Amino acid sequence: MDEIYDDNIFLDRNGEKLKKRNVQRIITTIQDKADLGDEDILPHVLRHTSATLSAKNGMNVSQLKQMYGWEQLETAKKYIHLSGRGVKEAIQEASPIDRL
Repeated sequence: MDEIYDDNIFLDRNGEKLKKRNVQRIITTIQDKADLGDEDILPHVLRHTSATLSAKNGMNVSQLKQMYGWEQLETAKKYIHLSGRGVKEAIQEASPIDRL
């Protein structure tokens, strides 16, 4: 059996990319079940939150760019900045000297 690989995260039962209206319908259903009222929960907001949390949890600029499919590194850099992850903390985690 051939392995199927696709960059799309949300697929329908047939393995096809979900259309925007279907994604919004799913979000609305979950929102109703969670009794979140009239909050604006849009796919873009979920993507933004996911990217911010990924950066906060240590994903670097290159990884963010690849995961979210951005063409520009500048887009990924915004999320690193928004995450509040300090340069000193990142340097300490990646320091080759501290790993000797």
